[in-house]
Amino acid sequence: MTKILNIYFKYFILVALLLESNFAQALDAIAEAEDNRDVLSLALKSAANSKNYLDRERAARAYGRISKAAGLEMLYTLQKDQNLKVKAAAIFGLGQFGWKNKFTEGHDDEIVEHLKTDLSHKKESIRILATEALGKVAMFDGPDIFRTLLWDKKDKVKETALYALFRARYVARLRAPSEVYPDLAGDIVKQMADLALGKTELKRAVLYYFARIKDARGASIALDFLTHKDPIVRLYAAQALGKSGTSLMAPKLVPLLG
Repeated sequence: MTKILNIYFKYFILVALLLESNFAQALDAIAEAEDNRDVLSLALKSAANSKNYLDRERAARAYGRISKAAGLEMLYTLQKDQNLKVKAAAIFGLGQFGWKNKFTEGHDDEIVEHLKTDLSHKKESIRILATEALGKVAMFDGPDIFRTLLWDKKDKVKETALYALFRARYVARLRAPSEVYPDLAGDIVKQMADLALGKTELKRAVLYYFARIKDARGASIALDFLTHKDPIVRLYAAQALGKSGTSLMAPKLVPLLG
């Protein structure tokens, strides 16, 4: 018990010292800039140009949370940072702009082009982050952007691209509800069907799309997975059939109720 109390004592001493440090003061200033959505904060700019990668990473996250177009140039710079943690934070930050029209202020295409540069990054983790971010900002360009990623060598990249296909459509409906989102091209649906034959995670991702989006082509894919051993796969398959199935499939579905 004494050892545990001693550890707690030292912990709170360190916390007290940290709160008195300049680092803590800078951190508080960045937090304040976030709360006030002050994209022109001098503390934020200073952190973004700091030699300490932790400061730059914190700044990248803050610019993303503030989501004002005046912070885009700084995020583009941080996206090129040699430190992968800073780069990752900047990529995530750029993706945050996609949720509302007032965030991008007409810079959608510009943001997309910057994020696309990391789709071929040598690090799988960066390709995944860029794909996730593009899912929030690509909107109507989503299918064309994610098409090639469905043939990526890494299953996790393919899985992320499948979810991004849905998210791009979802965000487009939020931001442009009066515009009609085009159906997926036949080669994309064919590849999705092929991916559904792969690992469980890929099955889930493919079926999730058709569980959320009405597309009759998803019914024929989903039908093969109603008795799959994975309960999530079975659930998404049933939802996909409910979303896009036809009465012609009833004879095959009724026996499953028993």
